[in-house]
Amino acid sequence: DEWDLMVTGGFAYLLPHTRHILNVPLESSGFSILDEDVPFYQMVLRGYADYTGEPMNLAQDYEASLLRTIETGASLYYCGFYADPSVVKHTDFDHYYASGFRDFADQAVSLYKEINGLLGSTAGERIIDHSILASGVHMTTFESGVRVVVNYTEEPFDLGDVRIERRSYRILEEHDRHED
Repeated sequence: DEWDLMVTGGFAYLLPHTRHILNVPLESSGFSILDEDVPFYQMVLRGYADYTGEPMNLAQDYEASLLRTIETGASLYYCGFYADPSVVKHTDFDHYYASGFRDFADQAVSLYKEINGLLGSTAGERIIDHSILASGVHMTTFESGVRVVVNYTEEPFDLGDVRIERRSYRILEEHDRHED
């Protein structure tokens, strides 16, 4: 294909021409009719296009945004510029209040190294299963058998002999077998 586009949002008509999609919603609308979030969009896209959620440095709840990024197999995304962030104050761009590159560069590099070290082997793999183990505890399985368990709750969760701490995640390799 001659196109290799990066788009924001990822409308369906662009998907055949897109390899990188920014700002993909990683959670539902939160309407009360829904019980749990299931990453259907990501299950369809993963392995065919790279995608990100919101910029980590602009997230209202950094910890929850990071957990959703890990659960859905999204790439990390930061939005920044090198100038002092005060240059956008009282302008049409003041929503980039936390985009000073120097303010988050070390954190971004450190987090990328951590996540890539744990999930780098799943790059380009499809999501083959997503399970809700308990309210607020989700498990995503990638083609290679690597599973990531994300605990959004305020209490630790035990999956057999593996403990997933509160608001945390664990990577389980294919050979790890744990009784639910």
